Amino acid sequence: MAPRQKKAPATKSPPPQPAGVACPQCGSGYAPVYYTRQQMGKTVRVRECQHCGRRFSTVERVA
Repeated sequence: MAPRQKKAPATKSPPPQPAGVACPQCGSGYAPVYYTRQQMGKTVRVRECQHCGRRFSTVERVA
């Protein structure tokens, strides 16, 4: 009898990332808003990456 051949391991794709802002440090797409403030016609949102813990700001202009 011929020896059995091993199957190649199944490659798993990374879990789906929510759409939104990516963390500038690790690239994770899961960075929910930590807090929001209004500042001189802009909305400043501080986000916290759930992967690496880094906090970063995003700015939106209020039209």
